[in-house]
Amino acid sequence: MKTLTFWQDFRLLYIGCFVARSKGSHGLEFRMDAISQDGVGRKYTTAHRVQAWFLGRSRDNWKQKYKQLKVHAKRLQNRVNDVTRSRESWREEVELLQAENAALREQAALKK
Repeated sequence: MKTLTFWQDFRLLYIGCFVARSKGSHGLEFRMDAISQDGVGRKYTTAHRVQAWFLGRSRDNWKQKYKQLKVHAKRLQNRVNDVTRSRESWREEVELLQAENAALREQAALKK
C-alpha cells in the first residue's frame, strides 16, 4: 500500500463535517494495525470524515488557546507599560520637589 500524507491526498472542506476527496484518492484507507495479546493482528480503520472532524477540532482548540494567551500577554504588557509610565511621572515629580525643597532650605539657612 502506497504511503501518502493526509494533506497530499485530501482537501478538507469545513462546511459542517463534510470532506471532499481530491481526484485519484478513491479506495485509500488509513489503517491502524494493532496486535492483540495472542499475536493475532487486527485492522482498525478510521473514517475520513472522523479524521477531518478530529483534526479540525484540534486545530480550533489550539487556535483558541493561542488567542487567549495572546490576549493575556497583551493585557500584561499594557499593565507593565502603564506602571512604567506612572513611575516615571512620579520620579520626575519627586525630583522637582526635592530640588524645590533644597532651594527652600538654602533660603531658610540664609535667613538665620
